[in-house]
Amino acid sequence: MDAIIPWQDLCALISPYYSEGKRGQQPYPLEFMIRVHFLQLVYNLSDPMCEETLRDSLSSRRFVGLTMDSKCPDETTILRFRHLLERNGLDMQIFDLFKYQLSQSGLLFSKGTIIDGSFIEAPSSTKNAGNAFG
Repeated sequence: MDAIIPWQDLCALISPYYSEGKRGQQPYPLEFMIRVHFLQLVYNLSDPMCEETLRDSLSSRRFVGLTMDSKCPDETTILRFRHLLERNGLDMQIFDLFKYQLSQSGLLFSKGTIIDGSFIEAPSSTKNAGNAFG
């Protein structure tokens, strides 16, 4: 996605609306929040689920630029950024630009779902103990 998505163009589009203020708790860098927003878009995550995904998924943390010991944005921070985009009509502009860039690269966008799969060792069956295949 780094090769396809024009992160700097998106930052330029959003930066007039995003305050990286001097006082109080410092917000996350703009490109970081845009990457979080893309994570939400691609995997159709709610704000709380996006926070949980960023806490649990190494690949998601790597995509947005978090190290293992970095502080993760909470669901309220994610919600506020999403509302900022919606309030200023930027959400649709970002989405349209994303789809356009993908189509220029011969790719198609489809929302997905993250599935957590685990293998659990089950006890062997005593019913088939005498079977050559059991």
